[in-house]
Amino acid sequence: MTVILDASAMLALLQDEPGADTVLALAKGSCLLSVNFCEVVQRVLAKGGATAPAEQAIDRLEIAVVPFDRALARIAAELRESTRFIGASLGDRACLALGLASGWPILSADRDWGKLDLGIEIRMIR
Repeated sequence: MTVILDASAMLALLQDEPGADTVLALAKGSCLLSVNFCEVVQRVLAKGGATAPAEQAIDRLEIAVVPFDRALARIAAELRESTRFIGASLGDRACLALGLASGWPILSADRDWGKLDLGIEIRMIR
C-alpha cells in the first residue's frame, strides 16, 4: 500500500527530527504531492540549506512526486470549510485532497490533523 507524505513528514525525515524513523520505514515507494514538495523546498531554502539532498532522498527512496491537477484542486477547494477550524493551508488541503482521491493513508506531524473527520486515515508520526 502506498502512503502519502505531507510536508511535515518529509521535513521530519530530511532533518532527522522525531518521527523520522516512522517516515523512513514507510517512505520507499510512497508519494508526495507537488505542492508539498514546493513547501519542503521552501523550508530547506529558508534555513539556508541546499535542495539537492532533498531531491536525492526523494529519488533514493523512490518517492513519487504527484502533480496537483484540476481534480485535486477542486477537492482542495471543497475542503476549505471543513478544515477551516484547524487553519488548514492550501498545501494542507491539497495533501488531504490526494488522500481523499486515492484512499491512501497520510503521514503527518501536524497534530491538528488528528481533529479532522474526513473519512481518510491520517497517521501521526510523533
